[in-house]
Amino acid sequence: MHTCGNGIGRDGHPKASKIWVADIVLQKVRNRPLYRLIDMKKDIQKDFAIHLLYRQAWLSKEVARVALHSEDYASFDLLQWYGEAVVETNSESFFILEYPNGYFERVFICFYACLVGFESGCRPLLFMDGTHIFNRYGGVMLSAMALDAENGVFY
Repeated sequence: MHTCGNGIGRDGHPKASKIWVADIVLQKVRNRPLYRLIDMKKDIQKDFAIHLLYRQAWLSKEVARVALHSEDYASFDLLQWYGEAVVETNSESFFILEYPNGYFERVFICFYACLVGFESGCRPLLFMDGTHIFNRYGGVMLSAMALDAENGVFY
């Protein structure tokens, strides 16, 4: 417990920068990618008797995440490499990547084996499902399914 009186114990401790907190929680974020902010705040409170604001905890977790996995937008650049690998190893597969104005917009992937399987073994009925992506970029991820001859789901 600190007694120096330099803002310890009050909301938004001035010495608890996002970089300092990120260094403290980096290993926990690495081991548990779903490490919750409330748990982070409790751990810092327990270990250092510092009450973090929600914003401080969120910014610190973002700094730790970027240190571990780099920026999100850098991952979009890997899609071009992935598309080339798909087409090279599965020459009749479809990989369509759209980058209007230099920004990722959408990607369509259809492996040739899935296409042949659908054409030869599935009923001519296609089911679509989608889920919203809740991150800073948003969007919807769609997938297509069909029923095979034994009423099994074919992705």
